[in-house]
Amino acid sequence: MRTKALGALLLVLLILCGVPGTISADEYLRATLVDHKGVSVKVSRILARGTIEGRMGGAVHEYRFSDLSRIENLGNEIFRVTTRQGQTRTLERVSLRTPGQTNRVVYWTFDKSSGVEKRFSLGLMGFHTLNFSGEAGRLKYNPDSGTYFPPDYIFDPFTGRQLVWKSPPS
Repeated sequence: MRTKALGALLLVLLILCGVPGTISADEYLRATLVDHKGVSVKVSRILARGTIEGRMGGAVHEYRFSDLSRIENLGNEIFRVTTRQGQTRTLERVSLRTPGQTNRVVYWTFDKSSGVEKRFSLGLMGFHTLNFSGEAGRLKYNPDSGTYFPPDYIFDPFTGRQLVWKSPPS
């Protein structure tokens, strides 16, 4: 009787909240953030759909983080972007953002000793260089099924198995 009640409750929750899903390994990237003093921070994940937009030659250009290897802050709202193909572009009057944010980028760092991931936000002037590794960012993983889930998941919603942190293969 108790099992049927739990099953019915789970079904109602799935209907109300939507069926949970897995996540693509290319949703997040890893990066290194370097501040103006030269101090670097390893970024465990940053949204690949983040963008930098600015003017070049009178026209507005927008680049997704997934298409870039580097963003450099040259000062006075001037930034240089380097694409994965090695092309460089200098942008003025720049806007930098991740989805759901205005003029700021949300990123996470991972402390291996505590196993805790911390969330930070970055404004235009908060860094000197942002180097994208091209490698997928850390996600939650079910070692039994080999399935990746969004980083905020604790348990596999299909099996109940506790998830672990893992960097997907590139």
